[in-house]
Amino acid sequence: MEYFDVIDENGNKTGETVSRHDAHAKGILHRAVHVWLVNKSGQILVQRRSPSMVAYPNLWDVSSSGHVSTGQTNREAAVREVYEEIGLKISQDQLQSLFTRNQNDILNGGTYINHEIDEIFLVEADITENDIHIDHKEVSDAKFLDIDTFEDWVNGKGEELVPHDEEYRRVLEYLKSRKS
Repeated sequence: MEYFDVIDENGNKTGETVSRHDAHAKGILHRAVHVWLVNKSGQILVQRRSPSMVAYPNLWDVSSSGHVSTGQTNREAAVREVYEEIGLKISQDQLQSLFTRNQNDILNGGTYINHEIDEIFLVEADITENDIHIDHKEVSDAKFLDIDTFEDWVNGKGEELVPHDEEYRRVLEYLKSRKS
């Protein structure tokens, strides 16, 4: 069973731990990471969540994301999640921290409460779709999109995304600011 460190509203550990199940059943605040992968062509990797996922099945999402297990740093969790979900080995040094955001989603008729503070990372690497090896328990597909296409999706003109609108806009803003 997976356990998380309980955190306060400022992201500080309280000294308590909670099981994954209890964290989501009771809405207990914990940490998670989102990792955006951008290739040398400036394309962004998106993944389609597996149909068996409890939260947002079959929707397109961040390149890789997941919870920070008890005793782990955000960077350790980010490296682990990227490898587990899409089979790509990255180092902590490649992780560029962009921002953090609070998430509090109540899903599935109130039976799943996702109350977490997410650290958003960016990794720029020389990768192609051939380098990606998805874990079909969590991910059903992955592909690179050019920034304009991703922006169209964010604006509702494309595939359906997990509703992280603020995060998508901030990541897009950052990537577009570097191009100019």
